[in-house]
Amino acid sequence: MINKQNIVNKKFKDIEFKMKREKDKCFIKIEPTARFSEPSTIYISLNNELHKWELYDKDGAESCFVYFKSSSGKPIFYLKTGNVSYEITFNYEKITVKKIIKNHNIRKYTSEKLNFKSIDASCWGEAIFYSKRPDKPPFDEM
Repeated sequence: MINKQNIVNKKFKDIEFKMKREKDKCFIKIEPTARFSEPSTIYISLNNELHKWELYDKDGAESCFVYFKSSSGKPIFYLKTGNVSYEITFNYEKITVKKIIKNHNIRKYTSEKLNFKSIDASCWGEAIFYSKRPDKPPFDEM
């Protein structure tokens, strides 16, 4: 769903995925939507380096927000919720979720199939329970 500020939203398994495209730039915000849910970890292989954040920790408590920005491409994240894995693809007009059925190693799967290469891409997480400043543009609009 695209709203009037050109932001695409998708809710899945107590997680909200938001994407904003500005010309050739891509901004993504991933956030838990419940206080407690199934333990969930999000991964991205960025320039051959695997990054991961717990959206819901091992006890199921909400843990962090994840932010991503890049000037090109369509990033694909790997979501592990309980014992089930998913590919989260951020296309130009929509966000798609695809269940991964075959057995695999997370590190190998993400580096071979989901590796996002970009010289200016960055991704970071911020813990929910620490006091933090409001998001800076364009993330404040999401």
